[in-house]
Amino acid sequence: MGPRERVLGLLRVDKKFSFDPKAVAQGTYGTTDLQHPNVGDLLNGGGVALAGKADLFARRTSADPRYEWSPVESRALFAEKGWQNMAAYQCRYPPHTAHEYLEHVTLERGDLHGLFIHPVVGRLKKGDYCPEVNMAAYEP
Repeated sequence: MGPRERVLGLLRVDKKFSFDPKAVAQGTYGTTDLQHPNVGDLLNGGGVALAGKADLFARRTSADPRYEWSPVESRALFAEKGWQNMAAYQCRYPPHTAHEYLEHVTLERGDLHGLFIHPVVGRLKKGDYCPEVNMAAYEP
């Protein structure tokens, strides 16, 4: 392991299965173009997926801890709020009017107790906003 690499967690593998990376790329991202970073990851990943319990040893970033929750912390928040049925919205960019519309329409459908907005901050592409700008856009 290099000087900048560190162990973040451990996956206790319960299941292993194969999938067609091209079909997943086309169905998820609408393309098989290797220039798309997620498509490149999929097509170069070997077509095998692993599933199981994950143990977190360390956070990936030194981000503001108000924004980086583990699944266990998220579930605790849902329980505290009494949310049994909820919708989740995952986004990569600062919110805009179309996001707000989708969130409102989602909440109007069915018996939902809450909306969990999950901004994704990760590998940046050319032209992406820095993580601090993305997160600041969600502040009241």
